[in-house]
Amino acid sequence: MSHNPIDVLKETLISQLVFLEENSIELMDTYFASEREKYRSFCSSYTSEVESYLSLLNNQLEKQSSLTKVFIGSKVSVKFEDDEEIEEFVICFPEETDPDNGFISFLSPVGHQLLLRSLGETMSLSTPGGEVRVTINDISF
Repeated sequence: MSHNPIDVLKETLISQLVFLEENSIELMDTYFASEREKYRSFCSSYTSEVESYLSLLNNQLEKQSSLTKVFIGSKVSVKFEDDEEIEEFVICFPEETDPDNGFISFLSPVGHQLLLRSLGETMSLSTPGGEVRVTINDISF
């Protein structure tokens, strides 16, 4: 097993795709019982984005040191436009959720909205307190 950060990232992303495929029925039954098509659409989009990113990493002459998209397992730093506050979240699988420590599921409303967003992207984020404008300030793994 490699300790090169890029290789670790690639191995993790590939493992995620395998997990999502192997556990698709259980995940659909548990989290998307009435919205199976929504889950299929999510898996298709996520798989496509991960495969594109892996291809990019494999074809780069110079390996980039930071992520440009939010994937499961990413730590994402968002800047709230109204007060310039910065908050960090780790986008994780549901069983790893720990909101008090910033670990939010990719299936949660906020986690789902951040997933697959790009570095520097400004977006409207729906939260329990209402809509807020945020910018993806940093993404790391």
